[in-house]
Amino acid sequence: MSTHQPQQRIEVVDVLRGYALMGLFLIHMVEYFELYWLNPEPGPVNTWTFFFFGGKSYAMFALLFGVSFYIIMQSQARKGVDFSARFIWRLAVLFGLGFIHGLIYGGDILQILAITGLILVPLYARSNRTILAIALFFIFQGPAWIVYLAANMTSSIVYEQTIASTLHPGVFATYANGSFLDVLRVNLWEGQLAKWAFMLESGRVWNIIGLSLFGFLLARVGFFIEIARYQRTYVKALIISAILALILQFFGNYVGLIWTGDKSPWIVGNITSAYTNHAWIAVSLLTLMLLYHHTSAKKVLMLLAPCGRISLTIYVSQAFLLVPFFYGYGAAAHAWIGQPMSLAFGIALWCLQVAFAHYWIRNFHYGPFEWIWRCATWLSTDVPFRRRNRELGAATASA
Repeated sequence: MSTHQPQQRIEVVDVLRGYALMGLFLIHMVEYFELYWLNPEPGPVNTWTFFFFGGKSYAMFALLFGVSFYIIMQSQARKGVDFSARFIWRLAVLFGLGFIHGLIYGGDILQILAITGLILVPLYARSNRTILAIALFFIFQGPAWIVYLAANMTSSIVYEQTIASTLHPGVFATYANGSFLDVLRVNLWEGQLAKWAFMLESGRVWNIIGLSLFGFLLARVGFFIEIARYQRTYVKALIISAILALILQFFGNYVGLIWTGDKSPWIVGNITSAYTNHAWIAVSLLTLMLLYHHTSAKKVLMLLAPCGRISLTIYVSQAFLLVPFFYGYGAAAHAWIGQPMSLAFGIALWCLQVAFAHYWIRNFHYGPFEWIWRCATWLSTDVPFRRRNRELGAATASA
């Protein structure tokens, strides 16, 4: 019998992960998998898609990454196993998968999660107060404030233009006009530099670290499973988050004007944008939690759960299938499809992915890449993959 049995799932976490994956995919579709930024074409489709998901879906992924970390570590702790070293190895495997994925799609987030996830391990045994303090430091963009203050207090520092903005044009031009080998070459180095520069300068790395820690803390205090205990908290937090989100959405841009006379005011703009996104993330998360636990909408939301269970497989497969569609070495759709058609195409493709995920989970314990990741984590292929007849019946009944 396998010693690496599938873990008990927290369904609402799978639903939330499926929702985040959907939002990330739709953003990628209207971004033409990065090539939108070569020649931006602002319009209502772009505006509304980014309003709902831009800067928010990846952040929800980060929060749920922290939740998964706690679930894995706690599951092994109950067996008397210190999983710390093996979790670091698990992150190394994820980084390897992300590196391969990043050669195809320069916007890969797996490498970011793998590197930032290292901070979770030494903090696992720390107190809730310590974890909350560190999480809030990053969520409130502490490192970005430090950079901003350094730029304005040191006359020798000139940082008026982001590094990412100087790197991206050449990278995007290769995506649009280069061969497949050209794309692999540029993503081996220049694309990685541009991505990391953007993630650092936009504050997304700090968001990922802070939200991963906050997700870990929420999981530790039972936020996703002790529904009766936190029901009033959900409602109060939703009301407060909605008020903050609306204030920041309509007045956040004016905050940046205060710093127009200082150096690098764009940093403050990015910080304000991060705060706005955090508020909307809280609104989305809490709304979904309440709908899942207290309304008949749960049946609809459960459609997303299988996608959440095989999110790694779906995320990686999207790039393998669609980067050639948008890039110059393939169908070059970035030049002709347009925002409305790309979004409509994305919605249709997402429906197909949902159907595929339901089929897959009825027949298999894990997605292909999830299975590979788990096998590599344990350095063993003694991990169940295909469901047996009895398990197939149970999975069908619960679907």
